[in-house]
Amino acid sequence: EDIQNAVYLIDQQCSKINAIVEKVRSYSKSKSSRNQVLNLKTVVQESILNFRTSRKNQVDIRLKGPSSILVSGDKLELELVLVNLLRNSLEAQKTDSILPIDISISTEKGLALITISDQAKTMSQEEIWKMEKPLNSSKAKGLGLGLPIVKSIIEAHGGKITFKPNIPKGLIVEIQIPCLGEEEKNEEAGTTTDKNC
Repeated sequence: EDIQNAVYLIDQQCSKINAIVEKVRSYSKSKSSRNQVLNLKTVVQESILNFRTSRKNQVDIRLKGPSSILVSGDKLELELVLVNLLRNSLEAQKTDSILPIDISISTEKGLALITISDQAKTMSQEEIWKMEKPLNSSKAKGLGLGLPIVKSIIEAHGGKITFKPNIPKGLIVEIQIPCLGEEEKNEEAGTTTDKNC
């Protein structure tokens, strides 16, 4: 049974790797499709599961928020964004003890919000600005491309990403992307109602 579970996880990760490679190749051919109707909480939960699997479950991630917030986007791209940010949060800790990472999802004025808060080292606003610039990386082997790519993906979804210090220590990352109200949800069914997102 343990071997079967391990083979299943390997197969899932191989499929994910293949999808990522195909996604990168598709950028040079055509615009990526970002019109899938997605449950944001499901996307976040699957991103957490993938990240935990890659880290052998040695990570404490706490998620809170409503069970259903619908957005229009590309599932794989949003997962890549979240896994990248989680990896950055974990690697920034630079400590033997695993500190929790908090993720919350919510809605505000037609926007879906994803907030990631960690308890790593405190960063000044100047360090945050530098971190966002391409080809700047605090990692010894980093290329400094991760966050600019994350930013470009979020902007391609009609949203934005911001970084600010988490008091007393750590970093808060907030992602905003448009969420779907009842009008968009019901378009295919031929009915319309007021938006409630």
